[in-house]
Amino acid sequence: MSTLVNTDLLSDLQKFGAAEVNACFSCGNCTAICPLVDDDATFPRRFIRLAQVGLEADLVASKELWTCYQCGVCSTKCPTEAEPAEFMATARRLAERQVSVQKTQDFLTAVTARMRSGFMAAKFDPAVCLADQALEPQSELLQKSDAFTTMLGLFEGAGRGADLRGSRGTAWGLLNAVTEYVDHHNKGNRRQDVSDRYYSAWMGRGKSLKQEALAMAELL
Repeated sequence: MSTLVNTDLLSDLQKFGAAEVNACFSCGNCTAICPLVDDDATFPRRFIRLAQVGLEADLVASKELWTCYQCGVCSTKCPTEAEPAEFMATARRLAERQVSVQKTQDFLTAVTARMRSGFMAAKFDPAVCLADQALEPQSELLQKSDAFTTMLGLFEGAGRGADLRGSRGTAWGLLNAVTEYVDHHNKGNRRQDVSDRYYSAWMGRGKSLKQEALAMAELL
């Protein structure tokens, strides 16, 4: 799968409040002083670097954005006043940006189409899949299906945590709706044995669908 680079990411971040991202030259002072740093989470230098090279999908999908508790110590030790603490807060605001009604429909339609096609689906390309669903003649039929309407309902408030600030109206909320539907809901009139549902969610088609949904959500 190809990696998409957003060449406008730095200017997008500036709109949300991070003005000094390019001042960072990756000295590592912020990482050395951060109390949350371990082998897996290198706060906040790695995230600034992701922004500098335009890897938006990797940035907004990072769980570490939500574990930073904004103590501000990193900014006090930055020799170039790049404001790494403000950058982390800005990256959260970027991740929380709302998705449009059209993008919501295109995403859930694409996921529903992948569910319908099963293992006979064509080779998956997230960008092509999203673009095709906006033009496909069967999109209206897919949007009337139980899968689509249930996932839309979960996204709009019926899902677990759907009313939380980081979830409500965001790409993360869409992904949560898909995950809840795939893992915890019966599909139409067919009741699924619990053991079959576990297998599907962890190792089978359900797992693949969630991975495909994540790849598409990262493009919204």
